Amino acid sequence: MVRIFHTRVARAVCPLVAILLFLVAACSPSQAQTGLTGRLSLARLPGVAVAISPIDPAAADDGLTADIVKKQVVAALDGAKIKQISSDALLKTAQRPQLFIDVGLLPLPSDEYIYSIQISVRQRVASLGQPGRTVETALPMTAITWSTSNVFGITPKENIAADTRATIAELLEHFTESFIRANPK
Repeated sequence: MVRIFHTRVARAVCPLVAILLFLVAACSPSQAQTGLTGRLSLARLPGVAVAISPIDPAAADDGLTADIVKKQVVAALDGAKIKQISSDALLKTAQRPQLFIDVGLLPLPSDEYIYSIQISVRQRVASLGQPGRTVETALPMTAITWSTSNVFGITPKENIAADTRATIAELLEHFTESFIRANPK
């Protein structure tokens, strides 16, 4: 009788614990600002390279892959006339700016996903603690200089592709607006 109770409790509690652990792991302290300070870090960038976090392979069956997300990001950058930097060219730029799209997914037994999405710009920076040094002469250091907040949601498996793409589109709009404001023509 006690064993049956524990089994039922475990079945009910395990998904809740998994959800809480996912949310705690996905939450990170604010690493950059999307306001004036963050926007200034985008000034004079020649463009950005696009990097997509690995996406749970199980989501491919539900229509969501890193390739699909990358095509969406590329289309948004093209539409905003923001140059994409190739991997080879990235190594030749002083700032090495990367637009990083992080999509975290947690499949639930209820045929739903919990998702977390964040967009950030990572680039090479120089430490102010090294007087007289420039980005080129400082020790290589990469930092997140602009980011959106994490956006969380729960969606049925059949909607995961549409819901994450809609969220990514909103976050990309924030990025493209900030980039264009920082780099007026």
